[in-house]
Amino acid sequence: MNKYKSLVKKATAYFPFGLGNKILRLYRIAAKIILDLVSMPPSLMISLMISQITRFLGFRVFPVNTTRIGHLIIETDCLIKEIAMQRIKPKKWLIFYDGANVSNSAYLELLPDYFFPVNTKNFILKMIYG
Repeated sequence: MNKYKSLVKKATAYFPFGLGNKILRLYRIAAKIILDLVSMPPSLMISLMISQITRFLGFRVFPVNTTRIGHLIIETDCLIKEIAMQRIKPKKWLIFYDGANVSNSAYLELLPDYFFPVNTKNFILKMIYG
């Protein structure tokens, strides 16, 4: 690796006015963009497949910060009130949380029937071990 770095430094030194470093920076940016474009489609496909499967099964993911007690309670409370006022159709809402970092796990158990709290650690282990 050090041999590569020394060769790059020698090559960039041949360009006047510091153009070598600018060309090297542009090369790194172009390489990063190309690598992002190559790696993005598989990850997008996986996330789109998961979202379409959950939508097909009638579930929606409720994005709430479960590590903060205010976010957890107020956001779920607002959604419950919106459903009660019939502004939002009642659906099956998934709440993903980390069992060790949830602010109030007892509150998650008290949520109405259309909320399904999913412990991500247990969920991933169940997916792996069947």
